[in-house]
Amino acid sequence: MNSGKSGAGVDWERNDYSRLPFGLYHDPGIYRTEQEKIFRGPVWSVLGLEAEIPEPGDYRVTHIGDVPVVFNRDPGGGINAFVNRCAHRGAEIVREPYGNVQDFTCIYHAWCYTHRGDLVGVPFVKGVQGKGGMPADFDMGSHGLRKLRIATFNGLIFGTFSADTEPIEQYLGSMLVENVGEILGRPIRLLGYQRQRIYANWKMYMENVRDAYHASLLHEFNRTFGLSRLTQTSGGYMDERHRHAMLFQYKGSDGDTEAKKAYKDDRVQRSEYMTLNDSSLVQAVKENKSGVSTRIISIFPNGVVHQIANCLGMRRVR
Repeated sequence: MNSGKSGAGVDWERNDYSRLPFGLYHDPGIYRTEQEKIFRGPVWSVLGLEAEIPEPGDYRVTHIGDVPVVFNRDPGGGINAFVNRCAHRGAEIVREPYGNVQDFTCIYHAWCYTHRGDLVGVPFVKGVQGKGGMPADFDMGSHGLRKLRIATFNGLIFGTFSADTEPIEQYLGSMLVENVGEILGRPIRLLGYQRQRIYANWKMYMENVRDAYHASLLHEFNRTFGLSRLTQTSGGYMDERHRHAMLFQYKGSDGDTEAKKAYKDDRVQRSEYMTLNDSSLVQAVKENKSGVSTRIISIFPNGVVHQIANCLGMRRVR
């Protein structure tokens, strides 16, 4: 195959993109371009779940790329998001990962903002004893926080910095509208959080959740309990524009004997020591009309929604 160079100045060994230059994962110029064109561009990034901010005044902090963001529910029930940097000196306003507040006040100089990010309070705006203060033409309405556009889909909250980002269902496409819509098609309750810190470029993780090869090799419980095996009816799809992806499998579409032989023939040792006293823990209840038991859905650029049997999870990649 002929090598080629992309518009970003990347030298490709092959023009089918089957060989990736390592520079894609550590070149600072490419990173800056990604932050500008993807995370601050016309793209919907996953912020979180409506279930994370159920009450008026609730908020959570997150990031879009490397930009710190707060999303919240205002007293009227609306959902808002803004950049977590004070309009005055750029200090971090919200310092706790989650909570419930009546307003947002910067600890540095006590500038105060509404849940929408509008500036409503500046200490000593008129000065002290006739001295100092803001100019007579100072307009609080012009000094609010940088706001994001918000869209929601079945309880999933998205944010974008761009006025040109397409409507959320158009951005997701028919595959995600159907499958994410089915997974999140009923009220959910948040059970908890787990965090992992990985020394890697953000693209590495998004590639990992598109890699079906490793699932039953690395994660032994998958093949041991028949949650995910390459002998099952399975597959993978991408959306029409090659942004989002979905891996899927059908539990029970193979047999234990068949699977054991297939893995043994390929020199993959089955972990017989991994057993359960109560196997009902991994017996799935059919929850959708198609009968699909595993769906790992990556939402470009930073979100993952996954269903493994009757377990549901969402991942945000910072």
